[in-house]
Amino acid sequence: MEARSTARRAACPGCGCWSSRIHGSYLRFPRDLPTLGKLVVMSLRVRRFLCAEG
Repeated sequence: MEARSTARRAACPGCGCWSSRIHGSYLRFPRDLPTLGKLVVMSLRVRRFLCAEG
């Protein structure tokens, strides 16, 4: 399973300003309990945004 965010901007957790400037991205692979005896692997592409004020 693969999931990807479609958000074009995000709010800075520090100051709350919205930014569309992407700093970079990375993959996360959260793990959970098997479903119906099958291992579930999920790939999440996470983007990091730059603060518009910084």
